[in-house]
Amino acid sequence: MAVGIIYATGSKAIRRIIVPDVDSALTDGTHKVSSGETMLVSSGASDLASCMAAVQQATGQVSPYPRCVVIDQANKVIDYAMADPALDTHPLGALVMVSVDGIAVGATFDPLTRMFTNPLGQVFRNAVIGSTDIIVG
Repeated sequence: MAVGIIYATGSKAIRRIIVPDVDSALTDGTHKVSSGETMLVSSGASDLASCMAAVQQATGQVSPYPRCVVIDQANKVIDYAMADPALDTHPLGALVMVSVDGIAVGATFDPLTRMFTNPLGQVFRNAVIGSTDIIVG
């Protein structure tokens, strides 16, 4: 059975994985693809990791893990979200896509160095995915 992989056209981050009852549901307009998104139909993918690999194979670009932290106006991490900052917003702050799991709620983000420091002092360098400017507050 085929699955539909909806990914962000720009970042290649997975947005949704559609597992239809019948394959024709992937092409009959049942599942809408929004602006900034692309659908890839795959018969070999079913979980997030295999869908990321399918997008990478189809596009030649790495599909990043779509994990973001939410940063408030005080540059503190206040939440997590599965999102793409180029397409999504969060009502409580700025979304920043990150490449590591260890950034804790309460961590401080330095927008100049693009580094995070956890409350116990652990520093995360090169954790931000993407090259766009991050505007907080």
